[in-house]
Amino acid sequence: RRKELGKVVKGMVEAERIKVRIARDEEMKRIDSAERSKEITENEKFNLRKKTQELVDKTNKELDSALDGKIREINN
Repeated sequence: RRKELGKVVKGMVEAERIKVRIARDEEMKRIDSAERSKEITENEKFNLRKKTQELVDKTNKELDSALDGKIREINN
């Protein structure tokens, strides 16, 4: 039963990671579009892309941490 719960939790976390990736991709497209239409400079584009990726990395670390904690909780 615990293994099944672990699989369910992992599936939920993976679904959240997918949502984060989709949001990142949409934001990257928006940034590229803004740069093409001269709303932002190329430097601003790279800075925004870097900040976006940093947020994605932070979110993924938080998801991993939450997953580890929940797996430990299930197994105890």
